[in-house]
Amino acid sequence: MGTFKTCNKCHLPKPIESFQPKGKGKRRAVCRSCWRGRGKISQLCSSCNLKRPSRGTKCRQCHRDEGGCWDCAAISPFGKWCELCLEKANAEKRRRMARIRATVLQHYGGKCAYCGVAAGMFLTIDHIAGGGKEHRKSMGEPNICKWLYQLSIRGFPTGYQVLCWNCNSAKHIYGEEAVRAAVTLPEFVI
Repeated sequence: MGTFKTCNKCHLPKPIESFQPKGKGKRRAVCRSCWRGRGKISQLCSSCNLKRPSRGTKCRQCHRDEGGCWDCAAISPFGKWCELCLEKANAEKRRRMARIRATVLQHYGGKCAYCGVAAGMFLTIDHIAGGGKEHRKSMGEPNICKWLYQLSIRGFPTGYQVLCWNCNSAKHIYGEEAVRAAVTLPEFVI
């Protein structure tokens, strides 16, 4: 006669063969019939009974309709995110964009091509041949983060350089030759 094991869900003693092998000679704590029936009732939204809930007991559509946070299910006056989840999402987005920006700046030299400033907070990407405004308009006016992301996924195309904000502004106002001449003056100190 085979050995018996008690199911943790239905609390009935059943033959050991009724329990799914778990590995290393062990078996699951619940029998196969309880394992197959697990969560069937809770897999439908408690409000609409149509969709599978993403978190908690309600689907995202019902959370949205009731003004709940999509992430933690708390009631949110901010739309689909509560204040805490919104701050977490924004912090992650800032970290991701800082990594992309650092990668792009490093790929294009990591320091200003004119004066040599290497502090990342002062650096930006410049179109070598000019025409940055027209290029941004043709792309639908993307913000700098989207634009840097596009540079990274396109494999860092040529035609760009790293400049500090001062050199970039001076290049736009006075022209490239004037900036290069000003930077090579002996009184120019970094």
